[in-house]
Amino acid sequence: MSAGRKGWILFCLVIYAVINTGVFVNALVWAPTSAGELSVQIQPNKTSLALAPGEQTAISFQVINTGILAWPADQLNLCTVLPGNLGPVPIPPPTPQPFWSNANCATTYPRTKNAILPNKNFIFSLPLTAPSNIGWYRLYLQPTINNQPTGNTIMLNIQVGNPGHRFSVLPEKQINVSLTDQTMTLLEGKFYITKYVISTGAEVTPTPPGRYIINKKLTDVISDQPAHLHLPYWMELRDLNGVYEGYGIHGVPYQLVNGKYYQEGKRYEYSQYYSDGKLYEGYFVLGSPMSQGCVVASPSDAEIIFNWAAPEKTLVNIQ
Repeated sequence: MSAGRKGWILFCLVIYAVINTGVFVNALVWAPTSAGELSVQIQPNKTSLALAPGEQTAISFQVINTGILAWPADQLNLCTVLPGNLGPVPIPPPTPQPFWSNANCATTYPRTKNAILPNKNFIFSLPLTAPSNIGWYRLYLQPTINNQPTGNTIMLNIQVGNPGHRFSVLPEKQINVSLTDQTMTLLEGKFYITKYVISTGAEVTPTPPGRYIINKKLTDVISDQPAHLHLPYWMELRDLNGVYEGYGIHGVPYQLVNGKYYQEGKRYEYSQYYSDGKLYEGYFVLGSPMSQGCVVASPSDAEIIFNWAAPEKTLVNIQ
């Protein structure tokens, strides 16, 4: 037998031994990864729950490692997302998850301490606490492994208390803006999705209450008042009679500046904030009326809302 053939056989035997002894599991887990290397299929034991206000429960999930890498079971977590966006979002109001490790990701409880090899499955539990308010709630959950999004998005519908059934036609998507609380709530039909802190018009330039439709979306527009401010993730509002009066929903306005005169992440006068060549105006007064009449969200929240909302299909209630 040639030396080359002997070497090849020896290499194959080493790989076989390593695979069957699990010696390389940790190396696999922490190796650089790319799309497809980390992948899971995940299915909850139920997708609809009926809970009393504040009730605690746990949901079991069946998980299959469909990728090519092994990873520790305790590296799998679930993060809240909205469809079309992999960034984290706040949990539906009021915050129902005291067990969650941060505002957006849940700590899961695997029923094994072993590494999960490719094509193997296991079960983990997710603790949930129902909101204290009666109503219908919806969670979209994105699996992450070692903080990397992967796998299919899961939708959970939660009935809290007995909210009743209204015999009415509900829009596919709806945004409720509270002028009093300076908050925005997103709904899909009867289900509450999430809630944000926003700012509406200042006293001298109030946001007009009413019912509107999102007319169109543009990733960026430039205002004429104040002049030359960028309004990112612009969603134009028209009333139900088809009239557009210049109002919209957008992210915190900014102007483009020379970065050598500013420090990344620093606050400047008049509640300005600098980041990546952009000087945001009014960044630190979100939650208080301060705009020229539009509804203003944080930069990250505005992007999420923009990706979620659908022109001609999203009703906006401002009251």
